[in-house]
Amino acid sequence: MVKDGSKLELLVDIESRERRILETLKIAKKEKTLKSLTEIKGEVAALEAATSTGGVIAELDIQTLTENLMRTLIALDEIYGEGELKLQRRKQVREEAVGFA
Repeated sequence: MVKDGSKLELLVDIESRERRILETLKIAKKEKTLKSLTEIKGEVAALEAATSTGGVIAELDIQTLTENLMRTLIALDEIYGEGELKLQRRKQVREEAVGFA
């Protein structure tokens, strides 16, 4: 209870603010990771569809996709994945490795 004429001191919990900011950044990285995985999966699916219908894929398309995949994997290695995200990433890497072998 604050009495008339009393001073009120407001303390800011810096550690709490830092934790909230770090959690926000972590969530943003997870969303970016999921988006990257989805984009790569879409590109691979498009190439698979083209080859299954007898289409010819240019070597440049494969090289471009491989470069994008490698760039994304390097970026993803910097992000610590947790739970479902980590499992999804591992599965994606295995699928891509088998697809390009």
